[in-house]
Amino acid sequence: MKESNQQTENESSVEMRIVRLDNDKTRRVDGSDRVYDVYFEMEGSAPQSWGTIFEGEWKLLNVAHPDLWQAARVDRSFLIMRCPLDDVVALHLPFLKKAVATTNVKYAQYARVIAKERSAQRLIWERESSAVEAVARLAAL
Repeated sequence: MKESNQQTENESSVEMRIVRLDNDKTRRVDGSDRVYDVYFEMEGSAPQSWGTIFEGEWKLLNVAHPDLWQAARVDRSFLIMRCPLDDVVALHLPFLKKAVATTNVKYAQYARVIAKERSAQRLIWERESSAVEAVARLAAL
């Protein structure tokens, strides 16, 4: 049980941020002259649930600008966006940073809820375990 508690504590302190555009991984999409898979390196590796929250936040953030929306996803320590390379700095990077910041806040809230649920489950398990031990002592022959 200790290991899952440590994992929860570590996950609740996750604060992802974009640290750089990875020149080596960023490549033009086959069949396109302008569109690239742009790889932004993240500080650390994002938990899967952080990536799920990010994808939702990214879509919500871009509702107001559907004409500018481009797909973005998280793959371990990379945030990957498929877009015209010329649009990265001026159009997309500010929105990506905002989505990352919002995701950090929502992920911290999510992690706190999960930690409370795990703590409650641990208490139930400890009570049940104590009850079983008491019966086992009484049943000892």
